[in-house]
Amino acid sequence: LINIVEDDYIDDAVQNFKNSLLIFEYQKELVNQNFDTTISSVEILDYYNANIDKFKLDQDIFKGRLVIIDKNAPNLESLYSNFKSNDDDEIDDLISYCMLYALEYYVNDSSWNYFSSIKRKLPKNISETKIFYSKRKYDIVEDDNFLYLLFIKDFKFKGSISPFSVEKDKIKSLILNENKISYIKMLEKNIVHDAKLSNDIKIY
Repeated sequence: LINIVEDDYIDDAVQNFKNSLLIFEYQKELVNQNFDTTISSVEILDYYNANIDKFKLDQDIFKGRLVIIDKNAPNLESLYSNFKSNDDDEIDDLISYCMLYALEYYVNDSSWNYFSSIKRKLPKNISETKIFYSKRKYDIVEDDNFLYLLFIKDFKFKGSISPFSVEKDKIKSLILNENKISYIKMLEKNIVHDAKLSNDIKIY
């Protein structure tokens, strides 16, 4: 036995679906035109400070430098000297040298990076703990073919509070999403059934 749904019910269902689509498209257009996406640095920092316990690192991070170089590369003494330098010109020389001879290099020690990004490039017997707790600020490790120049300026272990600079972009997205949800809820309260089908809304 097959029950046939009455035509009026189908018509109402189709109309309700159409109305829902109209509301959705209207809201989307209002969001695109009027929603303010500006998030200030102060607002981001305030959010971070108010929720700081929620920002825990899920892996180790560090600030530092790494150069992987063939043992037979030229002018290694100059490399060692420039690698330890904070002079801008010598850093430029270091980068130029690495571009020519290094297998891998990273010399921007002002930004936090995940240690996993370099761990896989180091000899397997080198661990985070061994590197981070080393009394030597600069270290050179070697294997059969390569030298690994390593400088750890700062580090934080998994589970500790994540620095603001690491979380800044994520927080901005969170605030933006929360503001957008609030804005859409406000629209839903202001858009009445008659308005969505009035002449104020043109369908093309």
